[in-house]
Amino acid sequence: MKKRLLFLLTCLLLTGCGLEKEVYDLPPQVMVDGTIYGTTGYPVPGQSSDDTQTEGTITSEVDGSESPTEDDQSNFGTGYGYRAGLHDGTLEVRIDGNWVIFATQEAKDTLDFTVEGYGYRQD
Repeated sequence: MKKRLLFLLTCLLLTGCGLEKEVYDLPPQVMVDGTIYGTTGYPVPGQSSDDTQTEGTITSEVDGSESPTEDDQSNFGTGYGYRAGLHDGTLEVRIDGNWVIFATQEAKDTLDFTVEGYGYRQD
């Protein structure tokens, strides 16, 4: 009887531990004009934190494990300004005072985001 009770308790403990679903965050993404742009991790060459001119602002957000579904929405927060990038398929987002290049998957597959490849934006 004790062995059965111990077996049942062990089974309950083991099955209870496996019920939690692991959630993974996606890379930072933003949707603008129906297009999703993901971070490249590269800063915008030649930009200082003093340059605050933007064309739009991220006004809503989804969880970090989801992709945006509406314009001006991100999965990393609100209040960030953005503007068109130097190349088709790119967007520049001002995050914590720094400009970061975001791009569509197609642009990520074809562009070089280094200073030499992306270009230099004058202040």
